[in-house]
Amino acid sequence: MEGASQSRNILLLGSHGRAGLAICRALGRIGHRVSILRLTAQRTAADHSRFCVESLHIGTPDSSVSEYLAKLTHLLQLRAYDYLVPVDDLACELVYSDYPAISSLARVIGPDPASYVLARNTFDALAVAESIGLARPLTQFVKRSEAPSALLLPCLVRPVVSCAILDDEWQRFTVRQVNTKEDLDAKLRDDLPRVDVMLQLPVSGASLDLNYCSIGGDVLGASVTLSLHESSRGGSSSYRKIENASPRLLAIIEAMARQLSWTGFMTIHCKEERGRLYFMNLTGRPCGAIALSLFAGVDFPNLILNGLEGKRRVGISLPVKTAYMRDLRRDVAWLASAAVEGDGPRVIAPWIASLGRVLIGKERFDIEQATDPLPAIRQFDGSVTALRERIGWRLPLAFGRATGAMAATGMPTKSSSMLIVCQGNINRSVVAEHLFRARGFTRVRSAGLLPMSGRRPSVHAERFLAERMGIDISAFRSKSVSRALAESGDVSLVLCFERRQAAELARRFPNLVGKIFVLSWLTHGGERQSDIADPHGGRPETYLACFRRIDELVGQVAKDDACAIARPAAANE
Repeated sequence: MEGASQSRNILLLGSHGRAGLAICRALGRIGHRVSILRLTAQRTAADHSRFCVESLHIGTPDSSVSEYLAKLTHLLQLRAYDYLVPVDDLACELVYSDYPAISSLARVIGPDPASYVLARNTFDALAVAESIGLARPLTQFVKRSEAPSALLLPCLVRPVVSCAILDDEWQRFTVRQVNTKEDLDAKLRDDLPRVDVMLQLPVSGASLDLNYCSIGGDVLGASVTLSLHESSRGGSSSYRKIENASPRLLAIIEAMARQLSWTGFMTIHCKEERGRLYFMNLTGRPCGAIALSLFAGVDFPNLILNGLEGKRRVGISLPVKTAYMRDLRRDVAWLASAAVEGDGPRVIAPWIASLGRVLIGKERFDIEQATDPLPAIRQFDGSVTALRERIGWRLPLAFGRATGAMAATGMPTKSSSMLIVCQGNINRSVVAEHLFRARGFTRVRSAGLLPMSGRRPSVHAERFLAERMGIDISAFRSKSVSRALAESGDVSLVLCFERRQAAELARRFPNLVGKIFVLSWLTHGGERQSDIADPHGGRPETYLACFRRIDELVGQVAKDDACAIARPAAANE
């Protein structure tokens, strides 16, 4: 491949490892200087590529999006980047929340703001998809803070956006299939206080992705990928194949690009069932199919960069061969999951045989490449770090300091400023907060590690507190730790429920070291006790057992007999 006629400075913004790695390799191989600004402290495989000239981290937008944007624009002012490529959903939201300022400092490889807003909202995009001939799944639209007009079960609960910035905090939304009224209620409690959702009848059949890059609606390159190994738990496929881009599929691609007047990368996610192609959603940024398309002969990154530089090729670049690509680590996990579910005899032999395509040049691994080996070696860094934190290697120092501090000052008083933290602030922490308040603690708040403020507590938490204490928490809404700390200022004590949560708090908020306790340890003089596991997704009796244990521990911390507060008869049954 020829080198770049003029080397450009390109900044990839975001932490989508596979998409970022594919772009980094494609542009770096021909001489462009590619830097990565990651949104998390943990490096991804792309950050270790030999084609990444610099991996940057200026903090995270977790606590304040506006503060992060100020840091980002300052970086762009200091460095002369020619192009900026957002490579994940959060990166896109950040760029388009301050598009005039950011686009004035580096050319954004992406659509204009109006096109972005249309494509990011799946309900709006659904109308566009229907207009170009794609089928629409049976869909019920539910507006934020409203209730569905009718039950549609089983169904996919699909928030209309995957990511949004609300009140200076970024929020993530996920698609989930629910099969019961209880599951639907739990999911809507998560989403509807924050975002509009769609309830969709599930579509069976193969997942087909129509990938393209375009400038102003003019398609430069296109490919069609078929998902071969999809997890039953959802998520992207770990094994894909390039399909034939038929005239019908190319017509759909070109029509979508024209309708959106799209500039940048795009994937139209579809399901093919009984000859009909159903629209699922759009991904208006680089995705995991880029590496497979490159292998098959469609160089999306250089096509669009050359196009923006005024060097467009004639016609649409299409795959020149049938090709397969495997995310090896995730595909091994898919195989193990299939074996556990009883499909081992059916899938293991074909899986082993399929590896033969690597030997004849029809298949390539997503990350593992001999010419750029370090990403494959370092792709496990995140798992190793998570394991270390899970087993508490980083906790003893923080906890030891906290234990010494508590020994000097005694147990918390009813005027102590406390923050109680769990994963999502809809079960354990909200129950503990109100149990402490009922015992006279006046300066206690709760929060969650997840950046998902605004969710309603679980029905189980609401029921327990209503029956146990006569407390109505239906108006309570979850809050992230970052937001809670920003609003409350200094805290004297942080309580959590698991060792790994204590480790994560110590890592994310070093200023809290010496104040972090696991609730069950606090009541036993700092000695290790079993964690209080998250009941989320469990049976009703799992929630009840969890909340009763928290009730008992809160009573011990408050130097109060938990049984001294009369329980209604229903709670004793």
